[in-house]
Amino acid sequence: MVIFFLISYMMHVFYAGYSNTFNVIAVSWGDSKYGNAFYGAYLYGTPKKDHISVSLTIHIGRGTPFMNYKYDLGEIGTAKNMVEAVKSWGTMTWSEQGLSIGSEQSTAYFLERSKIESHR
Repeated sequence: MVIFFLISYMMHVFYAGYSNTFNVIAVSWGDSKYGNAFYGAYLYGTPKKDHISVSLTIHIGRGTPFMNYKYDLGEIGTAKNMVEAVKSWGTMTWSEQGLSIGSEQSTAYFLERSKIESHR
């Protein structure tokens, strides 16, 4: 029974990490007062019935499949298709003030550094 549980859990961890790679729009690592490349911004596009839902997750530290800290911000915008999602949302820029996402004014999203660092 324990072996079945462990195998099932490992398959879940592998699938959860692998399945999201097909929906990645962009990834960018930003430095913090806790270390270089400490925050990883992962931008995903999830197909919905008539649009792409653009979601943001901030990974805190590098983590492992078993120990992973993240801040899931959920949907931050939409796009008509994945090509448009990458074009409109695929640019991420880190600054002392926070993280800017999006290349057009209509799709711009800003996350303040104080909110990113609120995990401590």
